[in-house]
Amino acid sequence: PRLRYVRFFDPRQGVIVGEPNSAHPSGVMFTEDGGKTWQEMPGPAGSSWLAADFVEPLDGLLGGRQGRVSAVSGGKILPTRVDPSSWRRIHAVRLQSDLKGWLVGDGGLVMKTDSGGVVWEAPQGELPQELRDAANFRAVAVRGDRVWIAGSPGSVIWHSPDGGQSWQRQLTGSQLPIESLKFANGSSGRESNGRESQVGLAVGACGLILQTTDGGDTWRGVRAADRRAAYLSVSV
Repeated sequence: PRLRYVRFFDPRQGVIVGEPNSAHPSGVMFTEDGGKTWQEMPGPAGSSWLAADFVEPLDGLLGGRQGRVSAVSGGKILPTRVDPSSWRRIHAVRLQSDLKGWLVGDGGLVMKTDSGGVVWEAPQGELPQELRDAANFRAVAVRGDRVWIAGSPGSVIWHSPDGGQSWQRQLTGSQLPIESLKFANGSSGRESNGRESQVGLAVGACGLILQTTDGGDTWRGVRAADRRAAYLSVSV
């Protein structure tokens, strides 16, 4: 089946997440021998997983269609409590070692958890209501209390410096949809001068690559930032 997520934690331990089938109904498998053999992770059968994030080989988060979210703890897939009104497709999830996490999806969907994904709630700071009609979020990056979310349109990345209590617009200069965000902080999480690293990358449609060196306050096009996608139809 199609895979959506692959991660190895060392040369032997890894996890894969994707579409379920009759042989692998949960859609999640793990290995302890470098991928020579894979074991099914027990859990309910269901629709395809579209997003995943693991902090340990047997601990993580899963997100999919119709707002389906599950926490993974000790190698078991557990049900979670999500507001039914938020049942929109989930495209990205992020989990931190302190059990705090985020998910984003269609219709401006943004939710957070402080319990490893067992209970979800909307962040305290509200994003503009019109995002429900105009934005589909595809990416989320987290560094401590700092959060960045992006998607389509890709002209704006939304940033919270305080764990979702408030949000700021960060203009990218590109209209292309953003599919993934990553803020690199090195092995120590600090730059050579002792400050927290502010370097980040965003990638998306048509080969788009954007870079920031100031935590997202400004973004520079590395590749394809000025490209446009267009459709022309002629009917006689």
